[in-house]
Amino acid sequence: MQIGEGLGDEQRRPAGLPAGTREGACWLRERTFFVLGDGTSAVIDVDSGEYWWVITPVGRPQGLVRLDERRVLIVGADRHVLVAVLDTATGQATPPTPVNLTGRVCGAARLGGALFILAGAPVDHATVVPVIARLDLSSLA
Repeated sequence: MQIGEGLGDEQRRPAGLPAGTREGACWLRERTFFVLGDGTSAVIDVDSGEYWWVITPVGRPQGLVRLDERRVLIVGADRHVLVAVLDTATGQATPPTPVNLTGRVCGAARLGGALFILAGAPVDHATVVPVIARLDLSSLA
């Protein structure tokens, strides 16, 4: 859906994506955006309606950061937190980099040259505390 000037001015276009399997989205360039999914993600050209699938390089993705017009950084967690950079034009990804965090990833954000990851760290079976990790983006991309 593209937001319009006012309420009711939005434009909807089908993208062929299964409902409920998407974890986030970001614009790559003017009218092309990336939709993050668990297992597969998609790049969608809004004007033509064309889309193509790419393999999501980490499991249980929850963090998405746009790096430039082609590359996105994805944060996920299987046994531990993993970070990978995906080239959306080629579908090629860097090998997932493990981050010394456990627990569920709740999100990621970029601030300048740093990546911040919010995760939950289990203390015991009933207690999970929030943890914020800061990583240097140049070491990941």
